[in-house]
Amino acid sequence: MPKRGWWQRDKALDLLLSSKSHFLKPNQKGIVYFADDDNAYDIRLFNNYIRHVKKIGVWAVAFSSSPIEAPIVKNKKVVGFQSYYAPERKFAMDMASFAISLDMFLSKPNIRFTMDPSKFSGSPEPILLTGLGIERDDLEPFGYNSKIREVLVYHTKAKNPIPSFPKRNNHTNFGYDIEFP
Repeated sequence: MPKRGWWQRDKALDLLLSSKSHFLKPNQKGIVYFADDDNAYDIRLFNNYIRHVKKIGVWAVAFSSSPIEAPIVKNKKVVGFQSYYAPERKFAMDMASFAISLDMFLSKPNIRFTMDPSKFSGSPEPILLTGLGIERDDLEPFGYNSKIREVLVYHTKAKNPIPSFPKRNNHTNFGYDIEFP
């Protein structure tokens, strides 16, 4: 059974698709980002990344299943993902690490998170992205090419997540500047 806000995200998509004219002028483009209440966002995420998404933008997220989860980028293309949780997934990304053009949803208006999760390891991200027909070549990486890579999205919790991170082998910050509490 779908969980973790999947149904609520589906309802948000229903509203966006049925009421697009209430949100956007005819010449405006829309970008869909699934923000969560347990994350912290730097305003630059919206101004420097999301505002510039053409199809699907991707970026690093801190404190998800490891200190950092990020796309691996070579020659301006995403070739893989640094992820502790289910790294074998086609899209081993956290929900907070991507935004999608509303046009993608308009072109496939029936795609939702609550489609058959058994096909995609039970993770919502691959269910949605695969359903939309997104391929790795479609991913537009942001924030990977600066001298100091900044993280603009943090999963925040009421407890300190750091003691659990050293137990995991072979994980570094992959060149990202992470602010530990």
